[in-house]
Amino acid sequence: REQFQKFLANSAEQETYTNLFLSFALDDQQAFYRNKMTGQSMDEVASLKKTALDAGPETSLGADANHWFDVASDRINLLKEVEDRLGSDLLQIAGSIRQGAERTLWAFVALAAAAIALGAASGFFLARAISRPLQTMTRAAQQMAGGDLDQHFSVDSRDEIGAMSQAFQRMIAYLQSMAGAAGRLAQGDLTVEVTPESEKDVLGNAFHEMTANLRGLVGQVADNANQVSAASGQLASAANQAGQATSQIAATIQQVAKGTAQQTEGVTQTAASVEQMKRAIDGVAKGAQEQAAAV
Repeated sequence: REQFQKFLANSAEQETYTNLFLSFALDDQQAFYRNKMTGQSMDEVASLKKTALDAGPETSLGADANHWFDVASDRINLLKEVEDRLGSDLLQIAGSIRQGAERTLWAFVALAAAAIALGAASGFFLARAISRPLQTMTRAAQQMAGGDLDQHFSVDSRDEIGAMSQAFQRMIAYLQSMAGAAGRLAQGDLTVEVTPESEKDVLGNAFHEMTANLRGLVGQVADNANQVSAASGQLASAANQAGQATSQIAATIQQVAKGTAQQTEGVTQTAASVEQMKRAIDGVAKGAQEQAAAV
């Protein structure tokens, strides 16, 4: 009974492995197996297995052990030929897989090299596309730092560089507008209007307040100038009146001087008359003395 159980187990394992092989084997391998596993030995092995299974564990098969060994050996040899064929097929498949793997590897290497070259070229052109606009904006910024706001450039890009270029151009336009307003203010045009871009526009708000303060200061200066002009008119009128009074005083002084001259002339004439009278008196006195001496 134990031998029969082993026989059943071995038969079941062989059947399972055979079915498993046939399920995974290729069509030509299955055909080779079926063509090879035929003949008298295979028929005798199948017949002996069927007889043993039908007889059961309690019945002796009455088969010659040497004959059973021979047909089993023939079956094993046939299976060995199938195994050799499968081994050869496996080697061919492995060789094909190896060749395919090598081709895939070289294709991958070529693809990787092409990708690296393409990446390098793309990186070069990308870096160039980024660096050129940045260089342009850098030169413009350096010129603006030196006071030259007359900067014009164009960057044809829709990425972050293009957005930065547009923002930079808006900044240039803003500074040019502020510079234009400052120039008009420097020329005395206080009608210029500066509208801040936002509440955080420090420069725009400062310009707006400055123009308003300048207008107020100019208005105050104009009022003071009008007051000074009125005071100047009053001073001119007072000076005119003072000039007229001075002229009258000068005329009076001239008249006084003329009267003084006339008085001086009269005094001079009187002095001359007195001198003549003195001389006459002296002559009379001298004559009297001479007469007295003669007496």
